Amino acid sequence: MKTKTKFITIASAMLKEHRRHYAALALACAIAFSASAGSTMALSQGASAPSHTIVTAASTKPLPSATSTTAPPPTRTQRPTPTMTPFIGLLDVEPARFTARLSYYWPPLGGTNCHHANWRNGLCMTLLLGQPWSDWAGAGAACPPSIPLKARVYIERLKRSYYCVDRGGAIDDMPDGTKFIDLLQDRPPTFPDWDIGIIVDMYCPRGCYTSEAYVE
Repeated sequence: MKTKTKFITIASAMLKEHRRHYAALALACAIAFSASAGSTMALSQGASAPSHTIVTAASTKPLPSATSTTAPPPTRTQRPTPTMTPFIGLLDVEPARFTARLSYYWPPLGGTNCHHANWRNGLCMTLLLGQPWSDWAGAGAACPPSIPLKARVYIERLKRSYYCVDRGGAIDDMPDGTKFIDLLQDRPPTFPDWDIGIIVDMYCPRGCYTSEAYVE
């Protein structure tokens, strides 16, 4: 009987000791959690703390940056450029330098820009070398009879070549040796020193830009 009472007394003492141990452990955890929450709140209120970092009592390691899964915005598709037959200069044409009187024409304007037989329902239906005139926009020109069709004329002041794809009643060789080159484009040719070399005469009463040129 005494032995049983002694065992109960020892067991009760051990149980009390364990309870004190767990109570102390729970208190320590509560203190740690309170400190962590206080640090996190201080971060959210601080103006100088980086927005991508969470500071705790145990660690200041930044969180990994999230990878965006949003699809990139669609790229703007460029309008296709006009197509043209890739002529090269005719082999039997010798490069010959001359002064070009530069003008321009644009078939949609009608009038002298489009032959009346090709003007239908408000549209210019002209074909140049078997292709719609628009295929040569910005790359073709009307040349005088002295320059063969399909030849290329290099305009030095514009630093580019044009294909001879058309003729014109006023596009001719002038008595002074100059040649009209009528560029197929929607605006007059321009260059930085445009006021140099302007010719004003009966053929260009309003003045014509000029440029050294040669047949390629």
